Amino acid sequence: MTAGAVGPAANGLTPYVHAGGLELLVPGRWEISEDVRPGLLLVAVEPERSVRMGASASDAGFRANLVVTCEELPAGLEVAAWQEATGQMLPSALDHYTPVSVDERDIGGHVTVHRVAQHRSKAGTNVTMEQWAAVVAVADQALGWSLTASVATRDHPRRVGLLNAVADSWRLPGAGAID
Repeated sequence: MTAGAVGPAANGLTPYVHAGGLELLVPGRWEISEDVRPGLLLVAVEPERSVRMGASASDAGFRANLVVTCEELPAGLEVAAWQEATGQMLPSALDHYTPVSVDERDIGGHVTVHRVAQHRSKAGTNVTMEQWAAVVAVADQALGWSLTASVATRDHPRRVGLLNAVADSWRLPGAGAID
């Protein structure tokens, strides 16, 4: 556990609090790296799995993960416009990118764009990505926050509950604590 993890919660999730005020629940046994580089605040990665542990031969090298980023945006930029631009960029950034759905949700009092897409990892694993994005205005500045969860596509149906629990727990700085 890192300094950000504060102890076990229900259903195997552990509350995580970043020094910058970000809060969310993360799977308790996952490896956590903080402040990997500017703007990349959190990377949580599941433990390695072998074929014997339930990974298919094609997915054995892929580890489900959660990534939280924060970037400065032009003042006044709305989440929908930011995410429309993101949606246009993703096909050139991810191999075999296929959008599945985009909708809006309220998470922690913020309008959040929720994107589901599929792509192929560099090692050839089919991946389903769920991403939640929000814009928070701080003084004269806009901060774009994203939470991205990636799992092997064949595992997505059994992990969607976990991903939603993590997303529902996501609290951006100033938005209130995890219940």
